[in-house]
Amino acid sequence: MKYGGASRLIDNPDGDNIGILFSSEYNLLDVIRYNYGLSYSQNILLKEVLKNPLPNIVTKLKLPCYFVMGKYDYMTSSNAAKKYFDMIEDNQKEFISFEHSAHYPQFEEKEKFYKWMSDTFIK
Repeated sequence: MKYGGASRLIDNPDGDNIGILFSSEYNLLDVIRYNYGLSYSQNILLKEVLKNPLPNIVTKLKLPCYFVMGKYDYMTSSNAAKKYFDMIEDNQKEFISFEHSAHYPQFEEKEKFYKWMSDTFIK
């Protein structure tokens, strides 16, 4: 996020502590719990991912596979994702690139994302 790879065309939707704190649904304790849970989950999940990388586990699929990537996403490398995508054996797979987005193409290029979803899943 520090280098702009989380979002480009919108405000970052994650980690809005001020927004949570001043909303009527949450209080300071909720913000503390949210951040603690986020940190705890990341520590557990990252250790597991480093021990067992997904490309070593999932190499073949028998269901449609879609990778939806923003070109400016620095949180999930488009190049690394494409390399993994190309390794996956699948009869129906598609790599969808959003040229103006970072990590949130569904918010940053809403119209293009909606069109792709509609064209793909409403047949």
